[in-house]
Formats: sequence, C-alpha cells, structure tokens
Amino acid sequence: VYRLDQEWGRWVDVKNLGDQVFILSNDGSFAVSTRDVGRVKGNCILFTDQKLPHLHGIGGSKRCNTRVFMLE
Repeated sequence: VYRLDQEWGRWVDVKNLGDQVFILSNDGSFAVSTRDVGRVKGNCILFTDQKLPHLHGIGGSKRCNTRVFMLE
C-alpha cells in the first residue's frame, strides 16, 4: 500500500494503517477509524463491487460482495 506525499510528489510505502480501515467501492474511497465503527478490526482494506446503500440514503440492507485485505 502506498500513499502520496504531496509535498515531495512521491509515493511512500505504508506498512501499517493503525486503527484505520480503508474502504474502496464503486462510490469512492474513504478511511474510517475503528473508534467510529463497531466490530471492525483496523489495519485493513475493504473492497466492495457494489454501491453502498447508506451512501445513497436507501433504507434496508443490500448485500455487497466484500473482500478484506489485512496489512499484517
């Protein structure tokens, strides 16, 4: 995993996300802290191939095909 160091204009290797979870979906990408989300372990990336219903204000539960990549 890499992050962009905007000041130096280069990619930096990231070995640990700490308590952060990075979520990649068709809707976009964002990070959340495990302190803000229950039942989620940090230092991982979640990949989903469907739109996340809560981002569109749609009620009910829609199943998403989700995969997890643990950095450890």
